Amino acid sequence: MPFLMKYPITRKYLPNKSRRRPGLKNLGVLFIVDHDTGNPGSSARGNVGWMDSTANLVPLLQVSSAHTFIDDIEIIECVPLDEMAYHVLFGVKTDNALYGHDANRAAIGVELCYGGKINNQKSYEKYVWYNAYLCHIFKLDPKKHITAHYTLDPGRKTDPKLGLASVGRNLQSFIKDVENELEACMQEVKGATKPEVKESVSVSNYLKRGDTGTAVKQLQENLIKAGLELSIDSSYGPATENAVKAFQTANGLTADGSYGPVTKVKLDASIKPKPAVTSTPIEKGDEITLSNLLKFSTNEGKNAILRVLKRFEMKDHALGKVWREKVENGTFTQDDSHEVMWVAVDRGYITGKME
Repeated sequence: MPFLMKYPITRKYLPNKSRRRPGLKNLGVLFIVDHDTGNPGSSARGNVGWMDSTANLVPLLQVSSAHTFIDDIEIIECVPLDEMAYHVLFGVKTDNALYGHDANRAAIGVELCYGGKINNQKSYEKYVWYNAYLCHIFKLDPKKHITAHYTLDPGRKTDPKLGLASVGRNLQSFIKDVENELEACMQEVKGATKPEVKESVSVSNYLKRGDTGTAVKQLQENLIKAGLELSIDSSYGPATENAVKAFQTANGLTADGSYGPVTKVKLDASIKPKPAVTSTPIEKGDEITLSNLLKFSTNEGKNAILRVLKRFEMKDHALGKVWREKVENGTFTQDDSHEVMWVAVDRGYITGKME
């Protein structure tokens, strides 16, 4: 049964491996957390642009992000749906009690833009449709798998109450609207199409047949590293296009033969070497700071990581054991270090002090 794609979805991803988008894979999409921006009049593009410009400038203990921003004009996905975003405080327990997982690891965060010059009704209609779209592609039940930020963190948050109130809705009526939208869009519709996904295009992140130059040469070299058979001639001809299509098909992407940001992320990930990390003795001393933990490539950083993992094993044995074994067998990566840092700070295993 086709799903009616009423609106285009624009993918304008934040910088990978940044503070707002760590590039860590989530556990799968098990539920949806709905938010509003809390900043009336701010647009989807404006919010994504601000997050992009501050991706590595935001203080470590104030990092926040979301997968998607929606206003009356557009729907923008700024973090891939198979990656973590920081949209719910790690320390809250309600998400674990309701869904068995931290929201940042198992849920999509969706932000509603409202107020100011935004047409609230149109923005809300897109918001409802996008939630129905997520329920469709991830096989979720709106009644069971949609929640609000204020439900998970009632002591600090109220969103999306203001955004919903701007169109006379509350959480219950919103979920009912999503149910109705899902049912309507699941009907057989003549001419129903696949999602229209717009990629943010620039000379540096988009290549297609007919292009030539050093960027094409680099692409060809990366395709070869990924296991494709190809000659390097700096020309994006039929052979390069077919190699890109083959890579896209193998990685579950739309095989259109064009090299855009989505394909680039997958290709970069497939050829990135995994640095080996050897175990080193645990240093004496109790205080572990973010500064030390971020020095991943140094002995000081490795020792700090091992000391953090020792604390994890005392309080969360299973999780700490997995990470420690990765350190000991040399498969612990900087991505793992990034996740350890956030969870450790949130749970109070280390200080937030920066030296």
